[in-house]
Amino acid sequence: MIDLRAMLPAPGQGALAIQCRRDDAETYQLLEALNDPDTAECVAAERALVTALEGDCHSPIAALATVKLNRLDLSVAVGSRDGMPPVVRTTAEAPRGASASVVTAVMDSPFAAEARKLLHKS
Repeated sequence: MIDLRAMLPAPGQGALAIQCRRDDAETYQLLEALNDPDTAECVAAERALVTALEGDCHSPIAALATVKLNRLDLSVAVGSRDGMPPVVRTTAEAPRGASASVVTAVMDSPFAAEARKLLHKS
């Protein structure tokens, strides 16, 4: 197993997504039994972070949200598109059910300005 302090995964990495038509109530009900609320909350926070950083599928953004007791922890690392150092890192936490708050905490920190510079430099 890779030490998460050494390398974080891509946002949403390892989460399984299954879709169905909105009007297919029977399939939706079957799939609802497979939904893990903790995983859904974590992936929502990770995806919201990518959006807040104006990232895309080619952006060197790593993020891992985890649920611990009654809080949501978010660890983030961002590099530059050219692969050159530095890599900036941060962590934030918020109460469970407040994935927007954990992303806001990251984006309100000095980390966000550094990360944006790395991601969007010409």
